Amino acid sequence: MQAKQTVRNHTSGWLPRLEAMGIAAWCNSIYTKTTKGPYQLLGKGYFLTVEDLWEIGDWQIDATTEDLTLGIDAYEAGYSLGIIDRYIQDICPADFNDWVSQKRRWAAGPYSYLGSDDFDFRELVRFWTYSASNQVISVVNVIGVPAGILYFMFVLAGFDLYNSPPLVIITIVNLLNWVYYSVKTYQATIHGVQFESRLERVKFYLSSNPISQLIYSMLWAIPISLAVWNYLFGDETREFHVTPKQTDTEVEMDSSYVDD
Repeated sequence: MQAKQTVRNHTSGWLPRLEAMGIAAWCNSIYTKTTKGPYQLLGKGYFLTVEDLWEIGDWQIDATTEDLTLGIDAYEAGYSLGIIDRYIQDICPADFNDWVSQKRRWAAGPYSYLGSDDFDFRELVRFWTYSASNQVISVVNVIGVPAGILYFMFVLAGFDLYNSPPLVIITIVNLLNWVYYSVKTYQATIHGVQFESRLERVKFYLSSNPISQLIYSMLWAIPISLAVWNYLFGDETREFHVTPKQTDTEVEMDSSYVDD
């Protein structure tokens, strides 16, 4: 069983605010479609018994993305994945370099299964559709978003650019798609992200919204490009490092928790 994810330290900076909405929306719209497998587990919020972990028998804690490895191994061992419609509160690095380091490692995970002989063609297509499609969209947005803004400015300036029926159809389809996923994004955020006050909620939505999410998706092009470069030209024997996640958010522990 895997819970959905969002971010609880969204008051720590602009990156945590953008990720709080972004990862909640991704879990709600995309991740739930991966349950047919090959599926990947997320960094937190998955539940299985110790007996199952021993039966799977290949949890590589020093892997580049150890949860992805465990999810793939569980799928190959015949385990199915259920999604819990609740959100766990993870912590997002507020420092940009730490954020890039973490996302680079996340983005690199699926490349180790590129051309895997363990999947048939249908499984490989499903895996890459849901694992790589978001990466491709982020990279394409680096060109597409500025081009779209420039195109819109030409239209406002009075240039007749809508004289092609295919272009009109593409524009309408993209607009409807954007509206649909914007609604799904707000549904996920309202469901998953918690606020201490109404003012905190207002500040959050002023800086994290469907427009700023376009910028956030473009930022992902940096760690994705680094991950691709590392896959093509880097050393495959990389050392595992835990990403720093310093936050001012304080969590009160009650007596039911044991400090080990």
